[in-house]
Amino acid sequence: MKLRAIRLRNVKKFGPQGLSLEGLGDGLSVLAAPNEYGKSTIFEAVRILLYEKHNTTKRDVKAFVPMSGGVGPEIELDLDTDGGSYRIRKQFVKGAAAQVTDLTTGEVIAKDGVADDWVSKLIDADNGGTGPTGLLWVAQGRSLAQPEGGEALLPSLLEAEVGTLVGGERARVHLERARDELSNLVTDTGKPKASGAYKASLDLFEAEEKRVSELSQNLAETEQIFSDLTEVDRQLETLDVPGDAARQAEALTDAEQALNAAAQASGVIRNAELVQAQCQRDLNDAERKLSDRQDLEARALEAVAEIERFQSEAHEQNSHVNRLKSKRDGAATAETKADAAWKIASRANAAYQIYERAKWASDRSEEISTALVRAKEVDAALSTLKAEFAKSTVTEDVLSELEELLRDSEISHAKLNAGRPSLVGHLTKEGQSRVRLNDMPIGSEEIRLSGTSRIDLGEYGAIELIASDHLDLAQASTAADDALDEAIIAAAVETIAEARRLASARYTLASDIRALERELEDRAPEGLAKLAQSFADAKALIPEGFDKADEPPPSPTELEALEVERDDTKALSRSLEAEHAEAREALIGLQAMVSSARRKMEELGEQVGDKNSWDDAKADLQAAVDAAQLAIIEATEAFERLRADAPDLKSAELAVKRLKDAKTNRETRLRDLRESRIALRTRLESKEALGLGEQLAEAEATKAVCAARVVEFETDIEALKLLRTVLAEAQDRLKAEYFQPVYAELEPLLRLVLGHSEVRLSDTYQANSLRRGTYSEDIETLSGGTREQVAVLTRLAFGRLMARRGRPVPVFLDDALVYCDDDRLAAMFNALHEAATDVQCIVLTCHERAFSDIGGQLLVPKPWIEVSL
Repeated sequence: MKLRAIRLRNVKKFGPQGLSLEGLGDGLSVLAAPNEYGKSTIFEAVRILLYEKHNTTKRDVKAFVPMSGGVGPEIELDLDTDGGSYRIRKQFVKGAAAQVTDLTTGEVIAKDGVADDWVSKLIDADNGGTGPTGLLWVAQGRSLAQPEGGEALLPSLLEAEVGTLVGGERARVHLERARDELSNLVTDTGKPKASGAYKASLDLFEAEEKRVSELSQNLAETEQIFSDLTEVDRQLETLDVPGDAARQAEALTDAEQALNAAAQASGVIRNAELVQAQCQRDLNDAERKLSDRQDLEARALEAVAEIERFQSEAHEQNSHVNRLKSKRDGAATAETKADAAWKIASRANAAYQIYERAKWASDRSEEISTALVRAKEVDAALSTLKAEFAKSTVTEDVLSELEELLRDSEISHAKLNAGRPSLVGHLTKEGQSRVRLNDMPIGSEEIRLSGTSRIDLGEYGAIELIASDHLDLAQASTAADDALDEAIIAAAVETIAEARRLASARYTLASDIRALERELEDRAPEGLAKLAQSFADAKALIPEGFDKADEPPPSPTELEALEVERDDTKALSRSLEAEHAEAREALIGLQAMVSSARRKMEELGEQVGDKNSWDDAKADLQAAVDAAQLAIIEATEAFERLRADAPDLKSAELAVKRLKDAKTNRETRLRDLRESRIALRTRLESKEALGLGEQLAEAEATKAVCAARVVEFETDIEALKLLRTVLAEAQDRLKAEYFQPVYAELEPLLRLVLGHSEVRLSDTYQANSLRRGTYSEDIETLSGGTREQVAVLTRLAFGRLMARRGRPVPVFLDDALVYCDDDRLAAMFNALHEAATDVQCIVLTCHERAFSDIGGQLLVPKPWIEVSL
């Protein structure tokens, strides 16, 4: 199906005169018109003609009734099909009717309801489907939406290549059945379904398994009780032997008597040990006193040597302090002389600097004064020019708009004149004087006629020529003139020439203003106030009574050298002062060390006594050490003799403790075993009364039955999973082959706009992801422009596919490319041309300038003029 003409009458804004789009070609056709022209009305009218019955009462059809309300909307469509060329015409609401006419024979082949059915069959909408509307057409505001209705149109085009749709209907039924049965047994994660038979069998098996486990545990506990009771009887028989208690009591008495004897001997040994310890302490005290005496004597000798060394160092340091004092005094004298010379030179230099600063300030104030006077003049002139510039209303934009409107007016007049009949006179001299046009002589130049023109032929009578201007051209010419007049009035001028003069004067003012602004910026870059402040600051630096013509004071030339000499002498003086102070501190320290050494010697002398008595004191201390060593030897020999003859107290204590513990353990163990025998006999009697063996056999049989049922379910589950996997893989494999013709049409269009990329389609033929390189993105996450481009390109691909399969349907786009940038828009134009080689594309847009480069066939709307077949 290819559209050849679209006609509307009494549809919304299109009144009785109507609108006609004729001569739609096989490729790309474009209607570019401003907003509110009625493009969306045209689009919706075609859709309603094809999809709504002529007698429908739907709200969107009633909305087509014009404001006058006197007549019903009429829509007519010429189209070509494989069977021929036809005209479909429907009138809705008032005077509802429908008919289909064969354009080849002029015969009406269907009317009213039959015509509605003929149209439905033509577009495959007889089963309630959307036909090409959802798949190939984009209404205004729906450019981001993905194609809809592909599942109802495309399968029949593709099934022949792959077989029954996507792997076969039987395979699909089995796959769905396997999925349903599997979902009744397990969840999507493979866990048993809570309400399923598999879960019930598992629960029953687990309950029986738990019961078997509990019964087995009870039976094992019974057997363990019997074993424990046998062991208790054996232990009682082993422990409860006649005569063992008397034997243990006799052994304990003997051990206690031996312990008393060992304790008495231990007291004697302890006394000998105390005597030995006292002798050791006496020896240690004598040796310590001897060592202290020797240490005091050594320290006294060291103190004498320190006094002599410190006295020698203090004498040398005193001589060094006196030498430094002499150098320090000389440096201080030199510092005083150098400082006095520098101060005299500084005063002379200060007087010279004051003169130089005043001279510079005088020159600077004169320079600033000149600049300030000129800057004030420029500022005043600038204010005057800006005021004049503000009064000028004819800007470059205003003039440009007037020039453009003037061109539009001239072009519209030229078009209007081109459509008027022309008259060229070829008269003789006599005829020129007698033949008149509207009472004016006819010259040899071409004259365009409009309205009624009268040619007076003198005695031969007159001829009236009636020329009717083309309505659209006349309206366009009048509209252009009105727009130009309104713009001239808005600009507050009389003529275009005056506007040009005022715009030129405004341009000259702007140039003068810029020149004065640059001069003002050069003279007062920081503003007049800042320049005036600079003048005041310069004047403030000029002392009262200063005259730059006076002789300047002499400039000192040796100030820097004097300053260096002053600093050097000052640094030397400070260095020698610090060195002298440091030397004095060292001398004081040495004198303090001498005094400290003498005090130490005096303290040691009081403790150690006269040096001549040192040998006698040491001899007395050595004798005390020797006596203490002899005493400890005798005490140690006595202690060792007593310890060798005494019984072992530790062994006796251990023997008593061991026999007491054995007696207590035997009595405790006998009592515990007798209590355990009573408790075990009670538990054994209660267990034997339950009949655990019979219960366990019955539970194990039930468990086996449940286990077999669970195995059957698990076998079924594995089989269903395998079947589901095999069928799904086959379906995916066939689906990829099934979609291949669509991808083959889509890939070259994508490459033109988005480079190397690919779109993946869902089962409903909607694009759901875009892959570029190794990165895949969901369609809903893309930018508006990219989503719009993918949606349009997908429709173009579907259109090409249907055309190649012998079922051509036009792609109809109503303002579908609104989010494209300049580069993508040019690429989309290329894609439209590429698709238009196979499929008819009709584009409606309000972006006249942006779509000026789209190419294709430009549609020119005309009034609907009835033409008989």
